[in-house]
Amino acid sequence: MTVLKPPVSGIFLVSHLAVLGLATILDAYGDETVRVGHENASLTFEPYLATALPRSEVRAVFEAAIEDIEAVLEHDREAKSRGERKPTIRARDTYGGDPDLAREAVIVRHRLIRGLLERHGPGAHLATALCEGLGTPVTWLPQERGTKFDPSVGATAFDGAVINKSTDLVRKVFRELRVKALAADLWENGRSEHGAESPWAPPKSPSDVTAEFLAGIGLAALPVAQRSRGVSLTPAIVRADASRRPDAAVFPILGRPATFARLRALLMSSDLAGVARELTIGLNGENRSRENLAARKRLRALGVRELVLFPVRNLSTKQMVKFYFETGIRVDIG
Repeated sequence: MTVLKPPVSGIFLVSHLAVLGLATILDAYGDETVRVGHENASLTFEPYLATALPRSEVRAVFEAAIEDIEAVLEHDREAKSRGERKPTIRARDTYGGDPDLAREAVIVRHRLIRGLLERHGPGAHLATALCEGLGTPVTWLPQERGTKFDPSVGATAFDGAVINKSTDLVRKVFRELRVKALAADLWENGRSEHGAESPWAPPKSPSDVTAEFLAGIGLAALPVAQRSRGVSLTPAIVRADASRRPDAAVFPILGRPATFARLRALLMSSDLAGVARELTIGLNGENRSRENLAARKRLRALGVRELVLFPVRNLSTKQMVKFYFETGIRVDIG
């Protein structure tokens, strides 16, 4: 088996998302041998990916995937200002509180995705999944009196990147790092140059171009669920209450390697979210709900005895949204 491990500590969310991203690509292109595991004996619980494919074939699939989704990553909707790029697949945008502008953007996005679905093939499948993982601008929610129109509630809760005329998550991670990731080796010779300071690790943390890029692709395995009212729901995200900002991200530490399908199911599991929520808000063992005691039992049966929680550090102001995920805390589910 070929084993690939990001040259980034497991205490950073970016490493877990990166392995998920590479697994997502290989699964989309038909590799049924993919397994994801963790270095359980390590204090920093590094995630890794194992596959029956030789490293050269993994690299070839990686390059093919980047080429196949390039047009989607680079697609822009029309901008009012000359030289300003507005990625079509970006979901976390308020559109200046203009409902008509937001609806127009959603229509352009819908046309792009419809075109993907008509193409078929693994690249189209991956690009469509990535759009689902980034979320979609919400234009259908009723507006309460005195509140601003805010379609950004439909975006993934993993997107804490600042948005302005020159940058956002799509331009910062997918566009800036795509070419660099192609030029770098796939975790053969240690860490490559620093990434783009994504929201998936504290500022100035050790990082890696390929890991940062693949972490973005990892969102394709975490489709955002939209609701008729309120903020959307993102898998593997914990909110202690119904507030708009996430409190933490949660990943299972696998006692034994799991298939991509099992890992994805675990990340979207209500059991994982429920147990993580209790741990996040600090309930002790005596106060654990009967429902979550049963959830713990089901998780243990699936080989999950520990979780890693990545608390959110919120730096948002009235003028901008900005947050990042702090170093992970390893916890026993009991």
